[in-house]
Amino acid sequence: YLQRAMELDPDQASIHWTLAGISFLQEWNWDKAEEEFQLAISANPSDAMVRGLYAQFLACMLHNDEAELQNQIALELDPANSLIRAWHAVVLTQIGYHEEGLKAAEELLADEPNNNLAANAVELAAFHIGDQERSFEAGMLFTHYSEEERKTIESIYSNEGFSAAMWEILRI
Repeated sequence: YLQRAMELDPDQASIHWTLAGISFLQEWNWDKAEEEFQLAISANPSDAMVRGLYAQFLACMLHNDEAELQNQIALELDPANSLIRAWHAVVLTQIGYHEEGLKAAEELLADEPNNNLAANAVELAAFHIGDQERSFEAGMLFTHYSEEERKTIESIYSNEGFSAAMWEILRI
């Protein structure tokens, strides 16, 4: 369908956004992802989702200044969007602004206590600042473990600490 859409309207932003996401997240084709992100932004510079995902891509590529810029643009374009806010927190953490990332993630989680992505962002940011307790708590908020597995993990965390609990999670 993407090929047909390209034939009909090669300048459609959503086509390039989709191809950028596929290239980045599935194919790991960094050059193609970069090209498609640029085409999507050229076609629709006001698309916060494109900017937010592009910021993620740039952070992964260690282009921190560009990631920070795209991250800020995405948040300015759609400050109420939960996904944009979560991505914002993750990008801040990825580019080294761990405290700011934690604050942004905790604000989102306070606004939306059932937001799994916000909890994941808290987990990541807290880990990076060395707050293992907060990282563990956030990581356990929306897990899909059985009650028995959860109790085992929590017991290991209480008795043996963060690293032992993480090994148990990996084992499960």
